[in-house]
Amino acid sequence: MGNDEMTSEQLKTVNAIYVPAFLEKCAERGHEITSEDDLQGLLEISAAYKMSSAGTKRSTIKEASAALKRATGLDKMEEQERKDEQIKQSTARFANNEGIRAALAKLLVQPKE
Repeated sequence: MGNDEMTSEQLKTVNAIYVPAFLEKCAERGHEITSEDDLQGLLEISAAYKMSSAGTKRSTIKEASAALKRATGLDKMEEQERKDEQIKQSTARFANNEGIRAALAKLLVQPKE
């Protein structure tokens, strides 16, 4: 029975102190919690992060971020943005390469047969 009372006291403390502080921090960061399920999920994520970061050298936040990006498709969008940027950089390098410009100019001015 002593453990039940302790658990009850801990639950009261969590609900009276931790949850309001957690909600306030979420609000400060612009995270809107619209349901009890959202709150429960965020509390579980927070608890899992604290537990895992205490016992591992892996970046739990980085892993969670990567998983979230995969689940939402943001990883594919970021990959496409990286490819687009590489194409832009390559195009700029080729456009500024005198040898390539001369070869293109030579091709463009050749008479058609």
